[in-house]
Amino acid sequence: MSWTLLPVELWDMILDCTNQKDLPSLNRVCTLLKRLTDPYLHAQLADLDWTGGDWSQVKQRTPRIHFLLRSIINRPELANHIKHAKFKNYINAPAYERSVVQTVWEDASNSGFTGDEMTKIQDLVKSTNLSPRREWLEELDRGAGDVIIALLVSQLASLQSLDIQLDLEENDRPYVGTIFRQALTSASSTLGLSNFSSLKQITVSTEGHDLRERNVDFDTQIAPLFDLPSIEVIDLDWIGPNGSLWPGRQPITSTLTTLIIRGCHIKEDILSQLLAATPSLQNFSCHLVYDAEFNEWCHCDKLGSALQQIRTTLEGLKISVYWSASAAIDPSWGYSWGIRERIGSMKEFPKLTHLEIPLVIILGYNPYSAPWLWEVLPPNLYSFTCTDDVGLFEDFKWTHEDWLEEMTDYLAGEPQALKKITTRFRWVDWPDDAKAELNLAAEEAGVECRILDEGELRYG
Repeated sequence: MSWTLLPVELWDMILDCTNQKDLPSLNRVCTLLKRLTDPYLHAQLADLDWTGGDWSQVKQRTPRIHFLLRSIINRPELANHIKHAKFKNYINAPAYERSVVQTVWEDASNSGFTGDEMTKIQDLVKSTNLSPRREWLEELDRGAGDVIIALLVSQLASLQSLDIQLDLEENDRPYVGTIFRQALTSASSTLGLSNFSSLKQITVSTEGHDLRERNVDFDTQIAPLFDLPSIEVIDLDWIGPNGSLWPGRQPITSTLTTLIIRGCHIKEDILSQLLAATPSLQNFSCHLVYDAEFNEWCHCDKLGSALQQIRTTLEGLKISVYWSASAAIDPSWGYSWGIRERIGSMKEFPKLTHLEIPLVIILGYNPYSAPWLWEVLPPNLYSFTCTDDVGLFEDFKWTHEDWLEEMTDYLAGEPQALKKITTRFRWVDWPDDAKAELNLAAEEAGVECRILDEGELRYG
């Protein structure tokens, strides 16, 4: 029997087990295999780097991202096969050679597009009413990477997950966000845009820059993500605004179950607005960044009030805090910053099973005025991780003896659901005898215990 006569179902089983690296070769064998492998070949686009990868070879290698756009412009049916896409900008270029926005060609004449193909892409910009149109066309002409990504994403009707890594000196360029906003607020099918009804997960990162330098405009870049009709996971680097998130309107993103925010320079009242828009949130991870030079405080009582809005649905919570400064600050200069109040009891979080939180947020600076863990931790906790964020602050009074007393008292109560505890301290030293005592208490309670003493890494 000729292999060309194999049933399609058998070919699907074979291709399901085929290495992704072998698919391009199979795709070029014959028309039959091209038809069969196209969905598998294009289903997952990983690490598409629009600057060519290794910086030393950028000018010698041909980037792939715009050729994918060219393929879809010529063969629109290919877009239906693309389910997952990861676009990656180069982040390790020397600072003196890094432009504000990386480009994929020096000018349109070197783009690799024919005149007709470039006309099709320009017509796409014009037909979708992207504004300001002239700016879009100018950025396209010079090959701006974020514009190429935006136009490519606009055609991916079957996309389920999207991961975009940006490396911009100024991250307020709105092109990708504008595509989402235009698709969601217009008759997208008549404009030639996807309505992103299949998009469930999106990650936007700006790795390689100081947290304080990220300047992401919420209205143009972030807000449209919360309007995606089927979105379940949003994971992003974001420095928050100071004003209202949604002036005049309060969206409800009922499908969102996981929200991860890294580098979150955000006031607690703004965080409250954000959580009010996500009533079905099950997992929330937030890296809170405060600026010591502007005397910023973390108001834990307000943070607790914000979290109360998702107390009935929350299953996993991870919080970390960090204070940034452009240079070392001498306390004699009069600056004031730190933690105020405590987050309060989490007894009314019935579904919260996984918790990672700084010691000072849940118990405060001083062990002598702190509540007992059993008074504040949620009742059905399965995994509990505690950190000593801000352990260098002068007001931080906890020692390993204090924490050992808290933990042994908590474990003595034999919390029924608890199976794992992790102590991850960077600034509080743990002698071996204290570790042994905590391990013994955990073992007697039937709980797995990990003590990560990161003291040797505190200046790493």
